[in-house]
Amino acid sequence: MLARLIANRDALIDRFGDRTDQPVLGALLAAITVDAPNSCVLLGQRNAGQAAAAEAAAGLQLSDEEAAWVRGLYVDS
Repeated sequence: MLARLIANRDALIDRFGDRTDQPVLGALLAAITVDAPNSCVLLGQRNAGQAAAAEAAAGLQLSDEEAAWVRGLYVDS
């Protein structure tokens, strides 16, 4: 399982790393909110670094196809 999560992380970095400083968090958040225009994601930030990561991630926008690709990384096969 850990190997799969690492592979998913690497795939997200490869695909979205040029669009945000936080490609993993950004892609995951964007994938769950892409079809919910009035959605809000509340992240627990315990320090300045986590708050900065959340802010960087919040700006990533995905197309429907990109969101489906992200979601597909986590489907059991």
